[in-house]
Amino acid sequence: MWWSRFKRGFAGTWDDRLDGLFSAKVDYAGKSILDVGCNMGVVAYEISKLKPSSIHGIDIAKPHIETAKMLLSGSPVHARFDRLNLGSRRLGNILLPKYDIVLLLAVYQHMQRNIGPGKARRVLSNIVRRTSNVVARVPPGTDGEFIETLSDEGFQVKSTHTSPLGSHVLVLEKPGSLPTNIHVPAAGADPLPACSSAPGSADSPAESILRMGFAPIPMTLRVAATVLSASALTARMRPLA
Repeated sequence: MWWSRFKRGFAGTWDDRLDGLFSAKVDYAGKSILDVGCNMGVVAYEISKLKPSSIHGIDIAKPHIETAKMLLSGSPVHARFDRLNLGSRRLGNILLPKYDIVLLLAVYQHMQRNIGPGKARRVLSNIVRRTSNVVARVPPGTDGEFIETLSDEGFQVKSTHTSPLGSHVLVLEKPGSLPTNIHVPAAGADPLPACSSAPGSADSPAESILRMGFAPIPMTLRVAATVLSASALTARMRPLA
């Protein structure tokens, strides 16, 4: 099928990306979340089912950001997604002062490669100073440097989990900090309206797609793939200037 030809920007499957994330037993309910390197929003979508107060995702790829916006548009959780290079000077203007939880899932190694180790460390420090809880996925052998950087900011490792691909999910917290519960407003628009049906119900967008006859691939991937297909079709049909 056509989605089998879509080039993913990560290794493994959606299940691999999610594995360990919920086994870590982090309480997302009522929390404000920053998802750094949010990709197409699949992780954010799954976390939205746990009723956080808000989700703010950032990623460098415009197609990923547009897909994430569509994927979360039917969620009752307030969500905002911004296209942003982590090396940009705009970072400080885009991010909120505080978040309850920051997700850094397989992103730090890309920061080191794209903007250099020194700047990556400074940017990481800038991000984690806005929270008291970090959930991170790191490749084998890079735990030490990552933990050292966060230790300099007052974080301690609370728990670890190894995924099927061998990467490590780390949960770190800064003792003595209070939750923020900050609401994330939608960029340039009113907050997203509440969804009239719960995710997975008979009237939800996901179930509508299922009734259209898609193969049994993960539900969130089906939604993401449909959005990408619609975006590509719209671009092809756009009249010439």
